[in-house]
Amino acid sequence: MSTADILAMYKPLVPFIASICGSSCEVLLHDVNNPSNAVIAIENGFHSGRKIGSPLIAVAQQVIKEQTYKKKDYIIRYTSKDNGKELLSYTYFIKDPEGNLIGALVINKDTTSIEELYRIACTLKEQFHLDSDTDRDTDTNQSYKEVLDMPASDFLHFQVKRIIDDAGVHVQRLTLDERVTLVQKMKEQGIFEMKGAVREISKQLDISEPTVYRYLNKPDPSL
Repeated sequence: MSTADILAMYKPLVPFIASICGSSCEVLLHDVNNPSNAVIAIENGFHSGRKIGSPLIAVAQQVIKEQTYKKKDYIIRYTSKDNGKELLSYTYFIKDPEGNLIGALVINKDTTSIEELYRIACTLKEQFHLDSDTDRDTDTNQSYKEVLDMPASDFLHFQVKRIIDDAGVHVQRLTLDERVTLVQKMKEQGIFEMKGAVREISKQLDISEPTVYRYLNKPDPSL
């Protein structure tokens, strides 16, 4: 079976997945052997502005260069930015019988709406002082709790992103001291109590997991 025949089997999955995930998700099928015209099927391409015949993006080129597909069949929950939108991405690697990478099925979730909703919720929470001791029911020893209708992994992602965004500096321009301060702030806010925190922080700060632990044990330079 040729490469084209294998990839053709995946084409019907593109509209199928898009119909399940809804208009907030972009779904693409790539032929990685033709990087300048990699996209061979796409739904909801308005999110990134890509269309059939669009080239491979930098993230995909990096994955190929690092040969991530040799260790994993897929990668999930990595962030990217396209057309000014924050996207949460998932990639399934398509390989030939010999294990060579020939294509990729990609899903990009537009998280703009949920991020905006989260910011609004945080603003309202602050305005109504829902974090203060005066808002606690001392008779029943119960406190108000924020409940977000999202998976814990999504909540972790946005909590980390919020703290980084509050720094007001693009992550690539952060100094060593600024990165240490952010990690310390995440520790103070209980981020490290959440499952998968170190991995999520290392992704968003573009540092290794051991580096996160080193920053965690450093004194906060802002103090």
